[in-house]
Amino acid sequence: MDASTLLYSLILALSGVVVGWLLQLLTSEYKERREIHRSVSMAAAACLGRLKKMLMAKQKGNNRIFDDEMHHLGHDSDRYLQAVSRRSKIKMDEMQIYERLSGLLIGVEKEELIVDQITNLMEDVRGMIIYAA
Repeated sequence: MDASTLLYSLILALSGVVVGWLLQLLTSEYKERREIHRSVSMAAAACLGRLKKMLMAKQKGNNRIFDDEMHHLGHDSDRYLQAVSRRSKIKMDEMQIYERLSGLLIGVEKEELIVDQITNLMEDVRGMIIYAA
């Protein structure tokens, strides 16, 4: 084997290692982004479930269930914020949903507007859920 063949073989081997490393890097980045997307969707789905229960309880006048679901919505909204904060760039509508959830929990809106606020939030949160993510 002469020197040029040896050099050519070495270059091919090194380029194979570099290409393999780049493919592994891209694959892990893709998996990480997909996991983040899935966690945001799952947290939004949990919030949507709580909002639906709160709406039904409010419409039936069951304040105990409404308060219980609101308590749990606080934890779910925190999980939603944690999932969104894992993104490299947070979308403005994602943060607005969290701010509106917080406003509902703190009681910023008047009591008469809570049903409308929950209904609007449900529509926005539903848009964050990706099915088969």
